[in-house]
Amino acid sequence: MNPAEVLPFADRRRSSRVWLAVLCAFLLVGPSMGCGDDDEGAPDLSISVSPRTIAADGSDLAVVTVLASVGGAPAPDGSAVTVFAEGVDGGPGASFTSTGERQETGPTTGGVGRATFELACEGEGEVQVVALFDGVRREMAERIRCQDRSPGSSLIRLTAQPQLMGTQSTSVITASAETVSGAPMPEGTAVRFEITSGNVEFQGGGNARARFTAANGRTQVTVSGRGEETNANICATFTDEAIAGPPVCIRLVVTDEPPDGALCQVSFSQLRAPANGEEVTQMDFFLVNQAAAAISGARIDVSVQAGTLLTGPNGTSLGEATELTTDEEGRSLVFIRSSTEAGAAGTVATASWTANGVDETTECIVEEDLFFFARPLCTFEGMSPSVLGVAESGRNESGSLRFCFADAAGTPVRQGERVEFAISTGIGDARLNSQSSVTGADGCAGVEVFSGTQAGQIEVQATYPFGQTATVCSSNALSILGARPTANGWTLECTPDNAGAMVTVPTSLDAADIRDQGVSVTCSTILRDRFGNPVTFPGTEVFFHSEQGTIQSPRSPDSNGRVTTVYNPNGVRPRTVAPISGEPRVVTDDGTNRVVNPRDMLVTIVAWTQGEEAFLDGNGNGRYDEGEIFFDLGEPLFDYNDNDQYDPQSPLNEGFIDVQTPTRPRNGVYDGPSGAWEGDTVIWTQSRVTLSGRPVFRSLDAPNLFNNDPNISFPSIHSGIVDAATLQPVGGDGISRIEISSGQSREFALHLRDLWLNPVNTTTAVSYSLADCGSDIQITPGPAPSLSFAIRFARRQVGYTQEGLPAEAGDTVASYQFRTLLENVGQPWSQEFRLRRTGSTPIPGDCRLNLGISVGGGSGSAVTRTIAVPVREPGF
Repeated sequence: MNPAEVLPFADRRRSSRVWLAVLCAFLLVGPSMGCGDDDEGAPDLSISVSPRTIAADGSDLAVVTVLASVGGAPAPDGSAVTVFAEGVDGGPGASFTSTGERQETGPTTGGVGRATFELACEGEGEVQVVALFDGVRREMAERIRCQDRSPGSSLIRLTAQPQLMGTQSTSVITASAETVSGAPMPEGTAVRFEITSGNVEFQGGGNARARFTAANGRTQVTVSGRGEETNANICATFTDEAIAGPPVCIRLVVTDEPPDGALCQVSFSQLRAPANGEEVTQMDFFLVNQAAAAISGARIDVSVQAGTLLTGPNGTSLGEATELTTDEEGRSLVFIRSSTEAGAAGTVATASWTANGVDETTECIVEEDLFFFARPLCTFEGMSPSVLGVAESGRNESGSLRFCFADAAGTPVRQGERVEFAISTGIGDARLNSQSSVTGADGCAGVEVFSGTQAGQIEVQATYPFGQTATVCSSNALSILGARPTANGWTLECTPDNAGAMVTVPTSLDAADIRDQGVSVTCSTILRDRFGNPVTFPGTEVFFHSEQGTIQSPRSPDSNGRVTTVYNPNGVRPRTVAPISGEPRVVTDDGTNRVVNPRDMLVTIVAWTQGEEAFLDGNGNGRYDEGEIFFDLGEPLFDYNDNDQYDPQSPLNEGFIDVQTPTRPRNGVYDGPSGAWEGDTVIWTQSRVTLSGRPVFRSLDAPNLFNNDPNISFPSIHSGIVDAATLQPVGGDGISRIEISSGQSREFALHLRDLWLNPVNTTTAVSYSLADCGSDIQITPGPAPSLSFAIRFARRQVGYTQEGLPAEAGDTVASYQFRTLLENVGQPWSQEFRLRRTGSTPIPGDCRLNLGISVGGGSGSAVTRTIAVPVREPGF
């Protein structure tokens, strides 16, 4: 065996201790052989388990908790602890759920040196758990008991001494708890006694008692009369619902008057049994004479009209009638198997005996006959709460479901009936706390469902076994909704991202010339939690704010977590900003000599909601752990100049949204990143929309009119035709002339920009035609642009001390922020076309290329213009 397979410690210096630990585990030896603490400050550990008794069939789990320490301090997180689960005296043992083996190694967590493991039994018997940590071995003080814990696997037998008692006297009720094989149940098995009818009480008062069995499987309770003649029913059942079947009952006759002659009393261990042809009920007979003395050796003739009499719970059939004999206590019993038809058993019994040479007989009293009930109906009563959240959502992660079973008349089934549960349809890792339960006095059984990490809908099925058939019903579709929205990957998408809100604006910048044509932009986002589930919880809202214009807010998510809003520019221009170094800019020709740039028409739209900051889950445990990378957010702001910082000073006067969080009230000032991961805060994202106008045809020939990164080629025109290869404008200004030689084929591109050097919007369409050019020249337009031309906006992860590097798990920097990245500033609307001259015939003097340009805006009509570009011989 490789020690790395047993204890994969990172520190190779501990290998000798590892081997010692493994040796100790397999030899099951202790400190006397060097398998324990040998010096002060050495590693130590303790081990516990809950519960100590679980199902032998593996349907239950026990949680083993190991606390490891070094020198009295908790072992560091990530320290390796190994546990073994072996059967005692060659028993079947148990296996750990994560490995399916009887051995598992796991890390300590939580800063307290704790390692936890789950195990399930492999069969009936006892299991010893051993834990190892850094060479130290510990055995669990108490063993795990694996036993059959299904309803019907154990039973209770009741006796009363005396069964005929005075109104002021007492009777001792003895419960014998046994397995079906007749062995006593383990010492300490809890039994609940209850007086279900009759004016008596348990000694000390009350009508309910819980007792624990002794080593022989028996326990007792004393019943006292209350001065009133009555017939009392005393019932008992196991308190553990996993093994509890229907209550077993015995009847007491409470009287101070001796009976008028002999008394023969008939009682049943239960008064209602399913008509399934399988259920077995115990029938007891109690016979005393007029002096209340037991009559032994009496003959009991008993018959039933429905059901079959048996010699024992699993005995042979006696048919519908048989003879019994009373014992020295005047008792006798027989068993009856249920009929397959609903109705009363029709029990009739007569006792016969000889007293002082005289033959005596009496009819046995059946105060309430056994009733066989038909297969019940099932009703789903609902789940509380009605909606769940996934794990780590901060909302209800578990819900209680109730299913009720009753006959057509509404009479509930017996208490203690087994009901089986399963998730019949569903998703993810939702689970039930138990695969079965038992009905209560109201005929209802409950189960608890845990949501897991995946949102969606599930249905839970309840099955009431009924002989060879069963009553099955399902819950409604139960909703599991996502956790808090996360900022991780949260984006806002706006369509169109280039809106023709300024197409009616002439070349003047006068605000009075801006005419809104009903331009609208649809913005949408999807809320997801840290597990990727859509967030749809009722009451969830996303708030939207736009730099200018109007926007619908707040808005709620749909069933897919999508939130949609509509933004309208309303004829209002965004904030004018200074160009960033290297960006395009142009001086207007309206006499004002103002400098404008593409970002003057860039609108910021912000979305915010209550959620959690993003983090990188380095260890994959689904939650934030101290030291993991997280992304720190300040309050939402309008970064007009796109420099990734809040600029409150004039002339920008950047705006922000003063929000309230659980740790920070509204205070009227901008609050930046907090420096700590926040799981309940305001998260936000943003998008940009370009407001574009009509194309402008003019040159940019003065040096102070245009500035750009020298590594980027940018034609010195607003709009016009450029050579596709060199991007140089034809004719110097892009529209004065196109030259083409005989036999030549040239490729061009039509670039269209508005006054602010932004591309025109995607509603733009251009027609190409040649006029008066003869047959030697042909034009072939390229495909219409399929992309939306706008200033591209993106977010990147930037660390405080690792500027520009993307965050990765394992980075030493704890907190990161998001930064804005703008691309394609000044990119035009562009469409290529090819001009081909096949012959040598001179080009007519009035040959021209007509460009029919149409640019749409909102609900108004499009702006159209025809540009005629002369086509000439080179040099002419």
